[in-house]
Amino acid sequence: MENTGFIVGGNSTGKTKKLLQYAKENNALVVCKNAAAMEAKAAAYGIYGLRFIYYTDMFSILDGKKILNVPMDNFVVDEIGTFMEYLFSTKCVGFTQTED
Repeated sequence: MENTGFIVGGNSTGKTKKLLQYAKENNALVVCKNAAAMEAKAAAYGIYGLRFIYYTDMFSILDGKKILNVPMDNFVVDEIGTFMEYLFSTKCVGFTQTED
């Protein structure tokens, strides 16, 4: 499943590093709770050249398919459950995803 970008695992299993590597390989924007901390984490992993955006800014600066004046063709989300809680102001307790 990792080659699709869906990365699931327990704490301290390397999920974030794999997600950042996937984002780099796919020129994807990284949507996360704390963009500054995530950028520092990427640098610690030796992964550079990524674009980061806070959950809170995702929709306020989205203009068509451009974010920060850069075309947004792909994006990845760190901690999708936390992102969904931000979106809906309630706890997400489950979801499904069809693998294509």
